Amino acid sequence: MVEEQTMSRVLDRLQRAGHVTRKRDSADRRRLVVQATPAGLDAYMHAIDADVANSIITSQLDDPEAFRRMLIQLIAGLLASHGEQIPASLTAQLPTP
Repeated sequence: MVEEQTMSRVLDRLQRAGHVTRKRDSADRRRLVVQATPAGLDAYMHAIDADVANSIITSQLDDPEAFRRMLIQLIAGLLASHGEQIPASLTAQLPTP
Protein backbone atom coordinates (compact mmCIF):
# COMPACT_ATOMS: atom_id res chain seq x y z
CA MET A 1 0.00 0.00 0.00
CA VAL A 2 2.86 2.33 -0.90
CA GLU A 3 2.91 4.54 -3.99
CA GLU A 4 5.02 3.11 -6.80
CA GLN A 5 7.19 6.25 -6.97
CA THR A 6 7.91 6.14 -3.24
CA MET A 7 8.87 2.48 -3.33
CA SER A 8 11.05 3.04 -6.37
CA ARG A 9 13.00 5.79 -4.58
CA VAL A 10 13.45 3.60 -1.49
CA LEU A 11 14.68 0.70 -3.62
CA ASP A 12 17.02 3.03 -5.54
CA ARG A 13 18.65 4.10 -2.26
CA LEU A 14 18.88 0.52 -0.98
CA GLN A 15 20.43 -0.61 -4.27
CA ARG A 16 22.97 2.25 -4.29
CA ALA A 17 23.93 1.30 -0.73
CA GLY A 18 24.45 -2.31 -1.85
CA HIS A 19 21.62 -3.69 0.29
CA VAL A 20 19.41 -5.08 -2.50
CA THR A 21 19.58 -6.20 -6.10
CA ARG A 22 16.82 -5.81 -8.66
CA LYS A 23 16.34 -7.84 -11.81
CA ARG A 24 13.51 -8.50 -14.24
CA ASP A 25 11.29 -11.50 -13.56
CA SER A 26 11.99 -13.99 -16.35
CA ALA A 27 8.35 -15.14 -16.32
CA ASP A 28 6.89 -11.61 -16.45
CA ARG A 29 9.24 -8.93 -17.76
CA ARG A 30 7.00 -6.19 -16.31
CA ARG A 31 7.91 -7.28 -12.78
CA LEU A 32 11.11 -6.70 -10.84
CA VAL A 33 12.48 -9.23 -8.38
CA VAL A 34 14.09 -7.55 -5.38
CA GLN A 35 16.51 -9.56 -3.28
CA ALA A 36 18.52 -8.64 -0.21
CA THR A 37 22.29 -8.86 -0.58
CA PRO A 38 24.52 -10.29 2.15
CA ALA A 39 25.41 -6.69 3.09
CA GLY A 40 21.69 -5.84 3.20
CA LEU A 41 20.91 -8.80 5.44
CA ASP A 42 23.82 -7.84 7.69
CA ALA A 43 22.55 -4.24 7.95
CA TYR A 44 19.04 -5.51 8.66
CA MET A 45 20.24 -7.86 11.41
CA HIS A 46 22.36 -5.10 12.93
CA ALA A 47 19.33 -2.78 13.03
CA ILE A 48 17.19 -5.53 14.60
CA ASP A 49 19.86 -6.41 17.18
CA ALA A 50 20.32 -2.73 18.07
CA ASP A 51 16.52 -2.33 18.32
CA VAL A 52 16.83 0.80 16.19
CA ALA A 53 13.17 1.13 15.19
CA ASN A 54 11.93 0.71 18.74
CA SER A 55 14.50 3.20 20.05
CA ILE A 56 13.55 5.85 17.48
CA ILE A 57 9.85 5.57 18.27
CA THR A 58 9.84 5.09 22.01
CA SER A 59 12.29 7.89 22.69
CA GLN A 60 9.60 10.31 21.46
CA LEU A 61 6.67 8.89 23.45
CA ASP A 62 5.39 9.48 26.95
CA ASP A 63 3.67 6.07 27.07
CA PRO A 64 5.16 3.60 24.57
CA GLU A 65 2.92 0.73 25.71
CA ALA A 66 -0.27 2.75 25.13
CA PHE A 67 1.03 3.66 21.67
CA ARG A 68 1.78 -0.01 20.95
CA ARG A 69 -1.75 -1.01 21.97
CA MET A 70 -3.22 1.67 19.70
CA LEU A 71 -1.08 0.47 16.78
CA ILE A 72 -2.21 -3.12 17.30
CA GLN A 73 -5.84 -1.97 17.30
CA LEU A 74 -5.25 0.07 14.14
CA ILE A 75 -3.58 -2.83 12.32
CA ALA A 76 -6.30 -5.27 13.40
CA GLY A 77 -8.98 -2.82 12.27
CA LEU A 78 -7.35 -2.33 8.88
CA LEU A 79 -7.01 -6.07 8.35
CA ALA A 80 -10.63 -6.65 9.36
CA SER A 81 -11.88 -3.85 7.08
CA HIS A 82 -10.14 -5.54 4.15
CA GLY A 83 -11.65 -8.90 5.04
CA GLU A 84 -8.30 -10.33 6.06
CA GLN A 85 -7.75 -12.59 9.01
CA ILE A 86 -6.10 -11.03 12.04
CA PRO A 87 -3.09 -13.10 13.13
CA ALA A 88 -3.41 -14.81 16.50
CA SER A 89 -0.29 -12.98 17.66
CA LEU A 90 -2.27 -9.72 17.34
CA THR A 91 -5.63 -10.91 18.61
CA ALA A 92 -3.96 -12.10 21.81
CA GLN A 93 -2.79 -8.53 22.41
CA LEU A 94 -6.09 -6.77 21.67
CA PRO A 95 -7.97 -5.36 24.65
CA THR A 96 -11.20 -7.16 25.46
CA PRO A 97 -14.31 -5.08 24.69
